[in-house]
Amino acid sequence: QIPFISCARKYAEQWTFPGGAADNRLFFGEHVRFADGISEAEQMLLFDPQTSGGLLLPVPPEKLAGFQARARELDQPVWVIGEAVAGQGIEVAR
Repeated sequence: QIPFISCARKYAEQWTFPGGAADNRLFFGEHVRFADGISEAEQMLLFDPQTSGGLLLPVPPEKLAGFQARARELDQPVWVIGEAVAGQGIEVAR
């Protein structure tokens, strides 16, 4: 489950996105597959350029527990939102 900032879904349902979201979808869209049940608005949220800038980072599975423990010590919220697997493109599951 990908966390969104408060009110993001509300604005997405009103189709309120920065222009960069449409640009990102045009550029990357052919490489992304969305599972059934993910609305167009939710898809656009994932193309929103405001979500970029180093907010995602890979952590090897064997180091995840330690990373999460350290984040808790620092009172820093973290979320596991996916995994890297062999293949091409991005698959967004529910």
